[in-house]
Amino acid sequence: MSREPVSVLVTPTKSGGSLCALMGSLLRFFDHILPTQMVVVVPDEQDSLVLQQHLADLSACGIDICLIRVDEHQAGDVARWRALAWAHAKHNTAVFVEDNAVIEPGWWQAWRGWALAETASPLASGIVLPDVERLGWVETGVFYCEYGPFIPVAQNGWGWPLRRVAGNHWAVRRDLIAIDQKPASIDEHDWVQRFSAKGRKPDWVTEARVRSYRSIRAGSAFMERGRQGFAYGFGSARKSGWVRRVQMVHGGPAIVLVQLGRLSVVVLTRRYRLKTFLKTLPVTFLLLKTWSLAEWAGWISGTFFSPFYLNKQDRTEQQSQQAEKSAGLQSRVIRVDQSHKSPARPSDQARRNAVKYAWIVEKEA
Repeated sequence: MSREPVSVLVTPTKSGGSLCALMGSLLRFFDHILPTQMVVVVPDEQDSLVLQQHLADLSACGIDICLIRVDEHQAGDVARWRALAWAHAKHNTAVFVEDNAVIEPGWWQAWRGWALAETASPLASGIVLPDVERLGWVETGVFYCEYGPFIPVAQNGWGWPLRRVAGNHWAVRRDLIAIDQKPASIDEHDWVQRFSAKGRKPDWVTEARVRSYRSIRAGSAFMERGRQGFAYGFGSARKSGWVRRVQMVHGGPAIVLVQLGRLSVVVLTRRYRLKTFLKTLPVTFLLLKTWSLAEWAGWISGTFFSPFYLNKQDRTEQQSQQAEKSAGLQSRVIRVDQSHKSPARPSDQARRNAVKYAWIVEKEA
C-alpha cells in the first residue's frame, strides 16, 4: 500500500457548498496511511460544532490539521483561498478540493498512487460526478457548465484527458513546478498553461472521484456565468496579441457554439448519464449563452479599453500595496501546535477529548 504523504487543501467554493459534508466524507473514507496533512480554509459563516467535531476526529486519526479562519466569503476569493492553503502545504503532492464535493471510496488511495508515479505530469485532474439525486435543473446545468468535461467514462463510452483540470478537484506535484515566491492567488486554468509541458496534458486520475453538489438559485447562476465570462474575456484580451483580439471580437457570437460543441462531444463520447444531460440541455444552453455573450463583451472591452484600464490598475495596485503594508501591522496570527497524533482509528474516548489543531487566524483590513 502506498505511503506517499499528501497535503489535502480544502477551500470553499463560490457559494452553496458544505465544508461539513466534505470533511465528513474525507473522514469516512480515510485510509489511515500516514503522514497526511490537511489544510482547511473556513469562513466564519461555515464554522459549526459539527465541523469542529469532524476536524477533531480527523486529528485523532493522526492527520496534521491546519485551519485557516477567514472573515469574509466572496465569490472572487476562491483563487486567493487556494494560495493561502498552498502556503501552508508541507508535502510534495498537494490536492485541491472544494466544498461543493464529497469524496468517493478509493479517493485517498488514488491520489497517493499518483504521488508515486514516476511519469507523472506536474498537474492532474480528478473525476467529478453529478449528485443527481439532489441537483435541480438549474444546478445540473451549472454542473455541466463547470464540470461536464470531467465526468467519468461509462462502460460503453470512451474518453481522453483534456488540457484542463477540474477547478474543484485537482492536484499538483510541487517538485515538478518552479515558483520563486508564494503566489497571491492560484487559478487552475493559469497553472495548466504555465506548468504543463508543451504538447502534454494534465494526468487523468480516473480512480479519484468526487460527487458534486452545490445549491444555487437561477438568478445567481446566470449572474455568475455572466460575471465569470466577462472576466475571462477581458483578461484574455489583455494577454493576447492584436490578431487574436480581432478574431475574437469579430467571431464572438460563435463562442456559444464552440462551448456547446465541446461539451456535447465530451458527454456523448463518454456516454455517462446521457438522459440527464439531454433533459437539462435547454438550461445548460442558456447558461452557456450567458457566459459566451459576457465573454464576447469582455473581449471587446479588453481590446478597446485595456490601455485606460492598465493605467487605472497601476494606480490601484500602488494604493493597494500601501494599504497592505499598513494592514500587515494589524494582522494577528495564532498558532497552537497539535498535540494528538495517534495513527489509530479514533476511539469514543478520542472523540470526547478536546483535540488541539494548528490555528491560523487571518484578519483582513
